[in-house]
Amino acid sequence: MWGFAHRYHILLSLSLPLSLLPVSEVAAQLIPDNTLGKENSIVNSTKLHQNIDGGAIRGSNLFHSFTEFNISNDKSVNFSNPGAIQNILTRVTGKNPSQIFGTLKVSGNANLFLINPNGIVFGENAKLDIGGSFVGSTADNLKFADGSEFNLVNPSVNPILTISAPLGLQYGSNPGNIQVRGTAVSKLQVPDSKSLTLIAGNIKLDGGKLDAPAGGIGLLAVKNGEVSLVNRDGQIKLEVGKGIGYGNVELLNAANVNASGSSGGFIQMQGRNITLKDEAEISTNTKGNTAGEQLKIAATELLQISQSYLIVEVEKQASGNGGDLIVDSKRLIVNDQSVISSSTNGLGNAGALKIKAEDIQIIGKSRLFAIVTQEATGNGGDLTIETANLKVDGEGQIAATTFGKGTAGNMEIKANLVELIGVGAGDTPFKSGLFASAVVKDGQGGNLSVTSNRLIIRNGATINASNFFSNDPENLQGGAGTGAAGNININSPFIRLENEGIITANANAGDKGNINIQSQNLQLRKQSVISTNAKNNANGGNININTNTLLALENSDITANSEGSFGGKVAIDAEGILGTQFQPQLTPQSDITATSSLGASFNGVVDINTIAVNPISGLVELPETLADSSQNVEAGCAASAKNNFIVRGKGGLPQNPGDLFNGNATHTELNDLIPTQNLTFNINSENSLLNVENTDKPKTQKQIIEATGWIVNAKGEVMLVAQVPHAHQKYSEISSASCKDFYS
Repeated sequence: MWGFAHRYHILLSLSLPLSLLPVSEVAAQLIPDNTLGKENSIVNSTKLHQNIDGGAIRGSNLFHSFTEFNISNDKSVNFSNPGAIQNILTRVTGKNPSQIFGTLKVSGNANLFLINPNGIVFGENAKLDIGGSFVGSTADNLKFADGSEFNLVNPSVNPILTISAPLGLQYGSNPGNIQVRGTAVSKLQVPDSKSLTLIAGNIKLDGGKLDAPAGGIGLLAVKNGEVSLVNRDGQIKLEVGKGIGYGNVELLNAANVNASGSSGGFIQMQGRNITLKDEAEISTNTKGNTAGEQLKIAATELLQISQSYLIVEVEKQASGNGGDLIVDSKRLIVNDQSVISSSTNGLGNAGALKIKAEDIQIIGKSRLFAIVTQEATGNGGDLTIETANLKVDGEGQIAATTFGKGTAGNMEIKANLVELIGVGAGDTPFKSGLFASAVVKDGQGGNLSVTSNRLIIRNGATINASNFFSNDPENLQGGAGTGAAGNININSPFIRLENEGIITANANAGDKGNINIQSQNLQLRKQSVISTNAKNNANGGNININTNTLLALENSDITANSEGSFGGKVAIDAEGILGTQFQPQLTPQSDITATSSLGASFNGVVDINTIAVNPISGLVELPETLADSSQNVEAGCAASAKNNFIVRGKGGLPQNPGDLFNGNATHTELNDLIPTQNLTFNINSENSLLNVENTDKPKTQKQIIEATGWIVNAKGEVMLVAQVPHAHQKYSEISSASCKDFYS
């Protein structure tokens, strides 16, 4: 297996250079400005605490305005929350960033907005102690539903304030940044079912932790444009329109973003470049009976996850379904043992895992998983990938697999190029590739579908839909399942397996897995394998190949063998097969087999349908010695004055390259090529090597075969024929001409 125990986490890291704010110790500075006139904020201070009263109340909104807003270590700042207030809107109009090193509190359940265009820094000891949701922003302007604004860059004295709900944030050309620093124990947290939102030019979590149990977390890096705020049942979600300029998001040094709870909360992250590294983690797990929400990461350029994790999980005993995990990026790089996973460890079903990017690289033992764990009874989610180029290398894996009783999800990959590269030929603990397997228990395997223009599998990499994890039945990584193996469906004009490349739907028990391949050019080189072999009481699966050309060289095999039951069926429909043929058993050469170790009566079937030469035609035997030309060529013609023999033109000579093309081309109707033989191989006698059964049926369509002669029919027409008829037929062969034929 891949080292997961009963549960596993997902970490997401985004590494990009950010010009963030310096962090230093500050004195508690709360300096109101005078823009609210008689309704200015009032600060009452004690040794360790400061309380903020006053402000301008408009309906359910409470407005505050400060020149400086900072909280030092071990200090707390508390906003008074009159009973009817739902939103406390705090702006900072000075020239310095806000530094929050202590505790930021609200005495009631109102949502708190802290907006400073110059930036916000949360120190290692920063905390939130509020009853509602929190929004930290570096916007220039806060907009409302009635069209009014709460401007931060050009604040006016005695502004016209509104009772409307906050509608959106307007960002200028150079917004400030937000930085969250943290330790293993410190974090910014909001109450259950509330949201925590950070919106800035760039966002950096350096060991920082954000927690919104069963609520929501939004991280949005915006360089310019407008962001809409949507309040849904106390949770503030973000909506981004067109024309937005994005900044960068970075999580590092075990930074953590978590919305797990009775229902998994939503997580929304958007930016230009998003980087997770050094064991960063983003997760939202469902712990109760309510369905979880979506985790979505969107990067307009690059999403890079290095030694980090991105996870959506249904936890043990939870009956609620997991939310979907969605990744949308121009480029996606997952490396250094990173994990992106949607899983179930409980009763509920796992959510779907959806990846969309122009270029995807899964490398360095990294994993994309849609998993049903050993303790789970829920079903796995589907795993879908849409990309131009997919590369899985260095023991990287993409898997939709069940280890428990639940059914695995299906895997579907649509790409221009799919390249699977192992670490080398031979047995390795982990094979690079695609997996849709049923392992250990009786869960059913899902189907694995690949649609691409090119598919390359090399250096021991695999596409695997077996019900045991390893391609080697004697080395079952984690044991063998008893549920049905999944099916593999591949549609690609060009497929190349090289240096022990593997496509397998091997079965240990239960129903067989099948492999269906549609291609134009299928190549197997250097001990590569396509197999639906079976072990124990499982039947060998079926292999169906439809291709123009099939090439198998250097001991590359296509097998549907069985060790303890019936062999499967191999059906190949091809115009040409090179380097391989049917064999009753495996040889050091390239073979096609469907045998059973129980004996001939349990053997499977190999059905090869290809274009063949007409067997009754044969080859024309050429003479070993030259004919005597004196007996076949007229020595000469006697001169005669009775007639003239004039030859005009240049028929039979090639056209002079300098001449104009006359455009008179010969039009020839060609019939469609159709198979002339359909051979089915059945091994039904231990003494005889094989019996060949010709399964040809009468065909109404004429066949195209090689011509060996020509005749003139009764109408005087020349006809090409495969066999020249005997002399008693009404057709006559053309006789040789001599000089006598020219005399009158």
